[in-house]
Amino acid sequence: MELAGCEKRKFKSICSSIDKLDKEPWEKVRHELIVMKGLNEQQTDILERFVAYKGEPWALLRKLQEDKVFEGHKNGSETLKEMELLFTYL
Repeated sequence: MELAGCEKRKFKSICSSIDKLDKEPWEKVRHELIVMKGLNEQQTDILERFVAYKGEPWALLRKLQEDKVFEGHKNGSETLKEMELLFTYL
């Protein structure tokens, strides 16, 4: 959400919308994010890129690294390191 430029105060609200993806299609969630949560189209496009990532943990981590989605972003790079450590422990 940080990469999408979302306000920190909207974190829980945005998560509650994204959580609906188990039951709702992305277009409906996107509409909610824009109309009800106040995000703009560019922000929702960035979020869509991330919610599309799915799969087995190691494969997902490799895909995120290959796609360089966090390139140049300190917190994103740290997140990848933390994911790798977590998957190693698991």
